[in-house]
Amino acid sequence: MQFNSNWSSPYKFTPGRDNLDVINSWGCKGKAGIYLIRDESDRQNLYAGQATNQDIATRLQQEIKSSHNQLLKNYLLVENKTITLRWAECSNPIMGENIAIIGCEPLFNRRMSPWKGTDRPTQDEYLREATRLGIFTSQERSLDNLTKYLISDIETNPQLWERKPSPNRERKTYRERF
Repeated sequence: MQFNSNWSSPYKFTPGRDNLDVINSWGCKGKAGIYLIRDESDRQNLYAGQATNQDIATRLQQEIKSSHNQLLKNYLLVENKTITLRWAECSNPIMGENIAIIGCEPLFNRRMSPWKGTDRPTQDEYLREATRLGIFTSQERSLDNLTKYLISDIETNPQLWERKPSPNRERKTYRERF
């Protein structure tokens, strides 16, 4: 994968040897977005994550210190392998993370993130963000991949894609569905 100018420079980090505070100097303090944890050679994507409720620096520190993903945790904490970290600012980190999972196919990600609000991005918004991040090199490839994965996710996790009705509207419609 060729990273464009929307991504940070690659930063090397060895858990257990390097101090986590060094992440604050990488320019991601106070910024929301996505991050990629890659192998030492910066060739294989290991994990894609998002930072929404806290900044990217804090999220990376948490991920390295005690990841919730058992496979990544084993890789980082037991094997103490050097990793390469990259990050990008996003106005919609959930969408950015989902695009990174689809396009970069990280080794340790199991699924895309569910939508927590009522506004799901459109296919056009996905394509614009994928192009901005440089994850897909051609419009045709990105459309095929995004469509395939989104349809698959809708089929396997329909509850994640349904709009949550407000209490006063759609109540009857919502109940009729179940």
